[in-house]
Amino acid sequence: MNPWWMIGIGGAAMSAVMMILWFVQRKTGDAGIVDVAWGMGVGLLSLFFAWGSQEGDVSRRVIIAALAMLWALRLSGYVFYRVLTMPEDGRYQTLKENWGAKAQTKMFWFYQLQAAGSLLFALPMLIASGSTESLGFFDFLGIGIWITAIVGELIADRQLSRFRLDPHQRGAVCQRGLWRYSRHPNYFFEWLHWWAYVCLTINTP
Repeated sequence: MNPWWMIGIGGAAMSAVMMILWFVQRKTGDAGIVDVAWGMGVGLLSLFFAWGSQEGDVSRRVIIAALAMLWALRLSGYVFYRVLTMPEDGRYQTLKENWGAKAQTKMFWFYQLQAAGSLLFALPMLIASGSTESLGFFDFLGIGIWITAIVGELIADRQLSRFRLDPHQRGAVCQRGLWRYSRHPNYFFEWLHWWAYVCLTINTP
């Protein structure tokens, strides 16, 4: 399939999904669902791009689809659980307060911005999926980076979750485990994770 067609279809689909979810958040009063949707959107777009790039190397396409979907399922699942069990994220409460009467109009465009973000984050997968080169050193390096980053993020999230459940630590700053060395180890490993796709695109024309 033509890459430009895939970009157009993917962008339109994400825009429509975010429009529906904007109506959902109006009804529920919790805008946090957008954080579930953009991550899963990246995974599903990557799956679509890998499927549609039928001239690319099959092994690389399968790996890209698998890595992106596993990442999306882990992140979106974790955020979805948080949305279901915790009050609305303070960031969105603050935005609504600052926006006042225009809050829902601005929230609509904020959701559409997240749709565009999902598409942009998935573009490396489209580029890599079109490569006809066989798997090489940088591809396996990318897989190694992905594994390291996801495991690190899982550990950091688990440590923070256990810290928050400890009533003796209420109001304190987590300094256990990986959090002893970094203020945001979960964000660090999330940042590191994206370099996996850089490696997977290096051999792409």
